[in-house]
Amino acid sequence: MSEAISRNYAAIDVGSNTVRLMIASTKEPGNEFKPIHVARIITRLGEGFEIDKTLKEIPATRTLAALKEFKKLIDLADVQKKATAGTAVIREAKNKDWFIEVVRKKTGLPIKVLSGKQEAQLSLKGVFKAVQVQEGPALVLDIGGGSTEMILAQPTNPPEIMYIESLPLGVVKLTEKFLQNDPPGIDACRELRKEVRNISAPIIEKIKLLPKQQNTALLPEIMIATAGTPTTLAAVYWELEKYEPEKITGTVLNIEWLEKLAIKLANMTLKERQTLRGLERGREDIILAGLLILIEIMISMNFSNVLVSDPGLLEGLIWDLMDSNPVVEW
Repeated sequence: MSEAISRNYAAIDVGSNTVRLMIASTKEPGNEFKPIHVARIITRLGEGFEIDKTLKEIPATRTLAALKEFKKLIDLADVQKKATAGTAVIREAKNKDWFIEVVRKKTGLPIKVLSGKQEAQLSLKGVFKAVQVQEGPALVLDIGGGSTEMILAQPTNPPEIMYIESLPLGVVKLTEKFLQNDPPGIDACRELRKEVRNISAPIIEKIKLLPKQQNTALLPEIMIATAGTPTTLAAVYWELEKYEPEKITGTVLNIEWLEKLAIKLANMTLKERQTLRGLERGREDIILAGLLILIEIMISMNFSNVLVSDPGLLEGLIWDLMDSNPVVEW
Protein backbone atom coordinates (compact mmCIF):
# COMPACT_ATOMS: atom_id res chain seq x y z
CA MET A 1 0.00 0.00 0.00
CA SER A 2 1.42 3.42 -0.98
CA GLU A 3 2.01 5.92 1.77
CA ALA A 4 -0.38 8.89 1.96
CA ILE A 5 1.15 12.15 0.81
CA SER A 6 0.40 15.28 2.81
CA ARG A 7 -0.31 18.45 0.80
CA ASN A 8 -1.15 21.96 1.91
CA TYR A 9 -3.58 24.26 0.12
CA ALA A 10 -4.31 27.95 0.69
CA ALA A 11 -7.32 30.03 -0.32
CA ILE A 12 -7.92 33.77 0.00
CA ASP A 13 -11.35 35.32 -0.47
CA VAL A 14 -11.08 39.05 -1.23
CA GLY A 15 -14.55 40.30 -0.44
CA SER A 16 -16.25 43.68 -0.37
CA ASN A 17 -16.05 43.78 3.41
CA THR A 18 -13.61 41.12 4.57
CA VAL A 19 -10.43 39.41 3.37
CA ARG A 20 -10.30 35.78 4.54
CA LEU A 21 -7.58 33.16 4.52
CA MET A 22 -7.64 29.41 4.99
CA ILE A 23 -4.61 27.15 4.90
CA ALA A 24 -5.61 23.50 4.92
CA SER A 25 -3.84 20.17 4.90
CA THR A 26 -4.93 16.94 3.26
CA LYS A 27 -3.45 13.50 2.93
CA GLU A 28 -3.62 12.19 -0.61
CA PRO A 29 -5.31 10.13 -1.81
CA GLY A 30 -8.23 11.44 0.21
CA ASN A 31 -11.35 13.57 0.12
CA GLU A 32 -11.11 15.54 3.36
CA PHE A 33 -9.03 18.46 4.53
CA LYS A 34 -8.08 19.88 7.92
CA PRO A 35 -7.82 23.65 8.40
CA ILE A 36 -4.44 24.49 9.93
CA HIS A 37 -4.76 28.28 9.85
CA VAL A 38 -7.85 30.46 9.42
CA ALA A 39 -7.80 34.27 9.56
CA ARG A 40 -9.90 37.21 8.47
CA ILE A 41 -9.42 40.96 8.40
CA ILE A 42 -12.20 43.48 7.81
CA THR A 43 -10.80 45.94 5.26
CA ARG A 44 -14.07 47.26 3.73
CA LEU A 45 -12.72 47.24 0.16
CA GLY A 46 -16.16 48.26 -1.07
CA GLU A 47 -16.18 51.49 0.95
CA GLY A 48 -17.33 54.38 -1.25
CA PHE A 49 -17.62 52.09 -4.25
CA GLU A 50 -21.19 53.02 -5.20
CA ILE A 51 -20.25 56.65 -5.87
CA ASP A 52 -18.63 55.91 -9.23
CA LYS A 53 -18.05 52.10 -9.26
CA THR A 54 -14.32 52.44 -8.56
CA LEU A 55 -12.14 51.00 -5.80
CA LYS A 56 -10.88 53.80 -3.58
CA GLU A 57 -7.23 54.20 -2.57
CA ILE A 58 -7.61 54.04 1.22
CA PRO A 59 -9.69 50.81 1.38
CA ALA A 60 -7.49 49.33 -1.37
CA THR A 61 -4.42 50.10 0.76
CA ARG A 62 -6.03 48.41 3.79
CA THR A 63 -6.80 45.36 1.67
CA LEU A 64 -3.28 45.25 0.25
CA ALA A 65 -1.85 45.27 3.78
CA ALA A 66 -4.05 42.30 4.71
CA LEU A 67 -2.97 40.41 1.59
CA LYS A 68 0.70 41.03 2.38
CA GLU A 69 0.15 39.56 5.85
CA PHE A 70 -1.63 36.53 4.44
CA LYS A 71 1.07 35.97 1.81
CA LYS A 72 3.68 35.73 4.59
CA LEU A 73 1.59 33.07 6.34
CA ILE A 74 1.21 31.12 3.10
CA ASP A 75 4.96 31.22 2.46
CA LEU A 76 5.62 29.78 5.92
CA ALA A 77 3.16 26.92 5.42
CA ASP A 78 4.81 25.11 2.50
CA VAL A 79 1.71 25.43 0.34
CA GLN A 80 1.62 23.40 -2.87
CA LYS A 81 -1.37 25.11 -4.45
CA LYS A 82 -3.19 28.35 -3.73
CA ALA A 83 -6.10 30.45 -4.95
CA THR A 84 -6.83 34.15 -4.48
CA ALA A 85 -10.40 34.96 -5.48
CA GLY A 86 -12.04 38.33 -6.02
CA THR A 87 -15.80 38.68 -5.70
CA ALA A 88 -18.51 41.26 -6.46
CA VAL A 89 -16.79 44.56 -5.72
CA ILE A 90 -13.70 43.67 -7.77
CA ARG A 91 -15.85 42.09 -10.47
CA GLU A 92 -17.83 45.31 -10.91
CA ALA A 93 -15.01 47.83 -10.43
CA LYS A 94 -14.10 50.03 -13.39
CA ASN A 95 -10.51 50.10 -12.10
CA LYS A 96 -10.18 46.42 -11.20
CA ASP A 97 -7.18 45.97 -13.50
CA TRP A 98 -5.29 48.61 -11.49
CA PHE A 99 -6.04 46.89 -8.19
CA ILE A 100 -5.21 43.40 -9.48
CA GLU A 101 -1.88 44.62 -10.87
CA VAL A 102 -0.96 46.42 -7.63
CA VAL A 103 -1.68 43.27 -5.63
CA ARG A 104 0.36 41.15 -8.04
CA LYS A 105 3.35 43.49 -7.91
CA LYS A 106 3.31 43.99 -4.14
CA THR A 107 2.45 40.45 -3.01
CA GLY A 108 2.91 38.08 -5.95
CA LEU A 109 -0.71 36.95 -5.49
CA PRO A 110 -2.66 36.69 -8.78
CA ILE A 111 -6.29 37.55 -8.09
CA LYS A 112 -8.77 35.50 -10.10
CA VAL A 113 -12.01 37.47 -10.45
CA LEU A 114 -14.95 35.09 -10.08
CA SER A 115 -18.09 35.47 -12.13
CA GLY A 116 -21.32 35.54 -10.15
CA LYS A 117 -22.01 31.97 -11.27
CA GLN A 118 -18.56 30.73 -10.24
CA GLU A 119 -18.90 32.43 -6.85
CA ALA A 120 -22.24 30.71 -6.32
CA GLN A 121 -20.92 27.29 -7.41
CA LEU A 122 -17.95 27.53 -5.05
CA SER A 123 -20.12 28.62 -2.12
CA LEU A 124 -22.33 25.62 -2.79
CA LYS A 125 -19.32 23.29 -2.67
CA GLY A 126 -18.44 24.61 0.78
CA VAL A 127 -21.99 24.47 2.13
CA PHE A 128 -23.01 21.00 0.99
CA LYS A 129 -19.78 19.45 2.31
CA ALA A 130 -20.68 20.82 5.78
CA VAL A 131 -24.47 20.65 5.98
CA GLN A 132 -26.18 17.30 5.55
CA VAL A 133 -29.41 17.91 3.65
CA GLN A 134 -31.66 14.86 3.63
CA GLU A 135 -34.21 16.12 1.14
CA GLY A 136 -33.89 18.62 -1.62
CA PRO A 137 -33.80 20.82 -3.37
CA ALA A 138 -32.21 23.46 -1.13
CA LEU A 139 -32.07 27.21 -1.61
CA VAL A 140 -28.64 28.48 -0.59
CA LEU A 141 -28.06 32.18 0.09
CA ASP A 142 -24.57 33.67 0.14
CA ILE A 143 -25.01 37.19 1.51
CA GLY A 144 -21.86 39.17 0.77
CA GLY A 145 -20.64 42.73 0.95
CA GLY A 146 -21.30 43.46 -2.72
CA SER A 147 -23.79 40.84 -3.85
CA THR A 148 -26.10 38.04 -2.75
CA GLU A 149 -25.97 34.71 -4.55
CA MET A 150 -29.13 32.59 -4.72
CA ILE A 151 -28.59 28.94 -5.63
CA LEU A 152 -31.25 26.27 -6.03
CA ALA A 153 -29.63 22.83 -5.94
CA GLN A 154 -30.14 19.18 -5.14
CA PRO A 155 -27.81 17.93 -2.36
CA THR A 156 -26.35 15.18 -4.52
CA ASN A 157 -22.66 14.40 -4.90
CA PRO A 158 -21.68 16.46 -6.82
CA PRO A 159 -24.55 18.92 -6.24
CA GLU A 160 -27.04 19.25 -9.08
CA ILE A 161 -27.48 22.97 -9.67
CA MET A 162 -30.90 23.91 -10.96
CA TYR A 163 -30.75 27.69 -10.82
CA ILE A 164 -28.14 30.29 -9.95
CA GLU A 165 -28.45 34.07 -9.76
CA SER A 166 -26.14 36.77 -8.42
CA LEU A 167 -28.13 39.75 -7.14
CA PRO A 168 -26.67 43.27 -6.70
CA LEU A 169 -27.69 43.20 -3.04
CA GLY A 170 -24.63 43.56 -0.82
CA VAL A 171 -24.47 44.62 2.81
CA VAL A 172 -21.88 47.35 2.22
CA LYS A 173 -23.81 48.72 -0.76
CA LEU A 174 -27.14 48.85 1.05
CA THR A 175 -25.70 50.22 4.28
CA GLU A 176 -24.11 53.15 2.46
CA LYS A 177 -27.29 53.82 0.49
CA PHE A 178 -29.92 53.53 3.22
CA LEU A 179 -28.51 53.26 6.75
CA GLN A 180 -26.31 56.29 7.27
CA ASN A 181 -28.14 57.71 10.28
CA ASP A 182 -27.11 56.56 13.75
CA PRO A 183 -29.38 54.91 14.76
CA PRO A 184 -30.83 54.27 11.27
CA GLY A 185 -34.46 54.03 12.40
CA ILE A 186 -37.42 52.03 11.13
CA ASP A 187 -38.24 54.22 8.10
CA ALA A 188 -34.79 53.71 6.55
CA CYS A 189 -35.17 49.97 7.10
CA ARG A 190 -38.50 50.02 5.27
CA GLU A 191 -36.85 51.71 2.28
CA LEU A 192 -34.03 49.16 2.28
CA ARG A 193 -36.49 46.27 2.44
CA LYS A 194 -38.42 47.75 -0.48
CA GLU A 195 -35.20 47.84 -2.51
CA VAL A 196 -34.50 44.19 -1.69
CA ARG A 197 -38.04 43.19 -2.72
CA ASN A 198 -37.84 45.11 -5.99
CA ILE A 199 -34.50 43.59 -7.01
CA SER A 200 -35.16 40.04 -5.82
CA ALA A 201 -38.82 39.73 -6.97
CA PRO A 202 -38.13 38.76 -10.62
CA ILE A 203 -35.62 36.09 -9.52
CA ILE A 204 -37.92 34.66 -6.86
CA GLU A 205 -40.73 34.54 -9.43
CA LYS A 206 -38.48 32.54 -11.76
CA ILE A 207 -37.66 30.07 -8.97
CA LYS A 208 -41.35 29.64 -8.14
CA LEU A 209 -42.19 29.01 -11.79
CA LEU A 210 -39.52 26.33 -12.26
CA PRO A 211 -41.78 23.40 -11.26
CA LYS A 212 -44.34 24.35 -13.94
CA GLN A 213 -41.67 24.94 -16.59
CA GLN A 214 -39.82 21.68 -15.94
CA ASN A 215 -42.81 19.61 -14.78
CA THR A 216 -41.04 18.61 -11.56
CA ALA A 217 -41.27 19.41 -7.85
CA LEU A 218 -38.38 21.87 -7.72
CA LEU A 219 -39.50 24.27 -5.01
CA PRO A 220 -36.87 24.32 -2.25
CA GLU A 221 -37.48 22.23 0.86
CA ILE A 222 -34.93 24.08 2.97
CA MET A 223 -33.12 27.43 3.04
CA ILE A 224 -29.43 27.55 3.99
CA ALA A 225 -27.55 30.83 4.51
CA THR A 226 -23.79 31.31 4.53
CA ALA A 227 -21.21 34.16 4.75
CA GLY A 228 -20.68 36.85 7.36
CA THR A 229 -24.26 38.01 7.93
CA PRO A 230 -25.92 34.67 8.85
CA THR A 231 -22.90 33.39 10.79
CA THR A 232 -22.79 36.61 12.80
CA LEU A 233 -26.53 36.39 13.45
CA ALA A 234 -26.05 32.84 14.72
CA ALA A 235 -23.24 34.04 17.01
CA VAL A 236 -25.61 36.73 18.36
CA TYR A 237 -28.33 34.11 18.79
CA TRP A 238 -26.00 31.97 20.93
CA GLU A 239 -24.48 35.08 22.60
CA LEU A 240 -20.98 33.76 21.92
CA GLU A 241 -18.06 35.45 23.64
CA LYS A 242 -15.73 33.69 21.19
CA TYR A 243 -16.69 32.57 17.71
CA GLU A 244 -17.21 28.79 17.46
CA PRO A 245 -17.62 27.54 13.86
CA GLU A 246 -18.80 24.10 14.96
CA LYS A 247 -21.64 25.68 16.98
CA ILE A 248 -22.62 28.05 14.17
CA THR A 249 -23.12 25.39 11.49
CA GLY A 250 -26.54 23.83 11.89
CA THR A 251 -28.02 26.74 13.86
CA VAL A 252 -31.67 27.33 12.92
CA LEU A 253 -32.87 30.94 13.02
CA ASN A 254 -36.60 31.67 13.12
CA ILE A 255 -38.18 34.58 11.23
CA GLU A 256 -39.84 35.93 14.40
CA TRP A 257 -36.51 36.13 16.22
CA LEU A 258 -34.92 37.79 13.17
CA GLU A 259 -37.71 40.38 12.89
CA LYS A 260 -37.39 41.27 16.59
CA LEU A 261 -33.62 41.62 16.23
CA ALA A 262 -34.08 43.88 13.19
CA ILE A 263 -36.31 46.26 15.16
CA LYS A 264 -33.83 46.23 18.02
CA LEU A 265 -30.84 46.98 15.77
CA ALA A 266 -32.72 49.70 13.87
CA ASN A 267 -33.07 51.63 17.12
CA MET A 268 -29.53 51.04 18.44
CA THR A 269 -26.55 53.30 17.83
CA LEU A 270 -23.32 51.81 16.52
CA LYS A 271 -21.80 52.15 19.98
CA GLU A 272 -24.74 50.30 21.53
CA ARG A 273 -24.46 47.52 18.94
CA GLN A 274 -20.85 46.96 19.90
CA THR A 275 -22.07 45.71 23.29
CA LEU A 276 -24.12 42.90 21.69
CA ARG A 277 -22.58 39.58 22.61
CA GLY A 278 -21.63 37.63 19.48
CA LEU A 279 -21.49 40.65 17.16
CA GLU A 280 -18.02 40.83 15.64
CA ARG A 281 -16.35 44.24 15.94
CA GLY A 282 -16.35 45.86 12.50
CA ARG A 283 -19.75 44.41 11.52
CA GLU A 284 -21.89 46.63 13.74
CA ASP A 285 -22.76 49.01 10.88
CA ILE A 286 -23.51 46.40 8.16
CA ILE A 287 -25.24 43.62 10.12
CA LEU A 288 -28.66 45.27 9.85
CA ALA A 289 -28.57 45.47 6.04
CA GLY A 290 -27.63 41.80 5.82
CA LEU A 291 -30.35 40.86 8.27
CA LEU A 292 -32.98 42.69 6.22
CA ILE A 293 -31.85 40.98 2.99
CA LEU A 294 -32.24 37.63 4.73
CA ILE A 295 -35.67 38.45 6.17
CA GLU A 296 -37.08 39.70 2.88
CA ILE A 297 -35.95 36.65 0.90
CA MET A 298 -37.27 34.31 3.60
CA ILE A 299 -40.67 36.02 3.48
CA SER A 300 -40.80 36.01 -0.32
CA MET A 301 -39.91 32.30 -0.43
CA ASN A 302 -42.31 31.42 2.43
CA PHE A 303 -39.62 30.17 4.82
CA SER A 304 -40.09 30.60 8.57
CA ASN A 305 -36.65 29.13 9.38
CA VAL A 306 -33.16 29.31 7.91
CA LEU A 307 -30.26 26.93 8.53
CA VAL A 308 -26.82 28.55 8.96
CA SER A 309 -23.58 27.19 7.51
CA ASP A 310 -20.19 28.50 8.59
CA PRO A 311 -18.44 26.86 5.61
CA GLY A 312 -19.10 28.58 2.29
CA LEU A 313 -17.00 30.24 -0.40
CA LEU A 314 -13.65 29.98 1.40
CA GLU A 315 -14.02 26.25 2.00
CA GLY A 316 -15.36 25.88 -1.55
CA LEU A 317 -12.11 27.37 -2.83
CA ILE A 318 -10.10 24.73 -0.94
CA TRP A 319 -12.31 21.95 -2.30
CA ASP A 320 -11.89 23.38 -5.80
CA LEU A 321 -8.10 23.34 -5.48
CA MET A 322 -8.30 19.66 -4.51
CA ASP A 323 -10.79 18.78 -7.24
CA SER A 324 -9.77 17.03 -10.46
CA ASN A 325 -12.64 18.86 -12.16
CA PRO A 326 -12.47 22.38 -10.69
CA VAL A 327 -14.95 25.19 -11.21
CA VAL A 328 -12.03 27.58 -11.82
CA GLU A 329 -8.69 26.91 -13.47
CA TRP A 330 -6.25 28.12 -10.86
